[in-house]
Amino acid sequence: MAMRGLLIALARDETGRLVSPATAIRGADYTCPECDGPVIPRGGGDRGPRRHFAHLSGVAVCALETDAHRSAKYLLAAVVLAWLARAGPRPSVLRAPCTTCGDPGPTQHLPDGIDEVRVEKRLPSGRQPDVTLYSAGHARVGVEVLVTHAVDAEKVAAFGALAWCELVGEDVLANPLCWKPVRDMLRPWTCRRCARAKADAGRREHLAVERASAEAVRAPEPASRAARATKVVIGHSDPEDLRPGVRQQETS
Repeated sequence: MAMRGLLIALARDETGRLVSPATAIRGADYTCPECDGPVIPRGGGDRGPRRHFAHLSGVAVCALETDAHRSAKYLLAAVVLAWLARAGPRPSVLRAPCTTCGDPGPTQHLPDGIDEVRVEKRLPSGRQPDVTLYSAGHARVGVEVLVTHAVDAEKVAAFGALAWCELVGEDVLANPLCWKPVRDMLRPWTCRRCARAKADAGRREHLAVERASAEAVRAPEPASRAARATKVVIGHSDPEDLRPGVRQQETS
């Protein structure tokens, strides 16, 4: 069957688990996660399309083959699943510019701690990201796919402390392995030059505080006004009694 529209990036196996086409077994039964129709793994040759699932001949095209937003979501999950199964490369994220100087950000791989990916999984906050990356059962990163509507302020607030990023659907379909956020709330990135300058400034400030403290310890404490004005003698230990005209008893 000739491909009609977009590629199907994921399918469900007999247990209902999402499966990447990179790990699919030819001859096994798979269904489309959108319409539950039967699909088969295809592609992956040197000249053909990338590895994907396709509906059987005679089956009507479902929304997953025509809806860029849905296809992009499942394609993101597919490449993450393939990486977790060691059947594909690790996806990477093009970071935002340096927060200090504005230099272009680096390309960073997804962290090793990621061990699960879910599509449209509702979080305790009520938010339902298009794709969520998990680590040890905890949601770590939410991913939103932008096709027609950007993430609004209400949705951003619902993310709370969860790191998230927004990707353009066309970018995902063109290259699902390199994520190019148009907006994100990931950990801020600082280039090495600015990070080194900040560290040097911190060390200089610390040394200045240490020097000031050392000088304060070495300096003699100023004598009190009473100590400078008082000559301690027998019988007149109180400075108020050392008045002019009062005879002082001195010791030999």
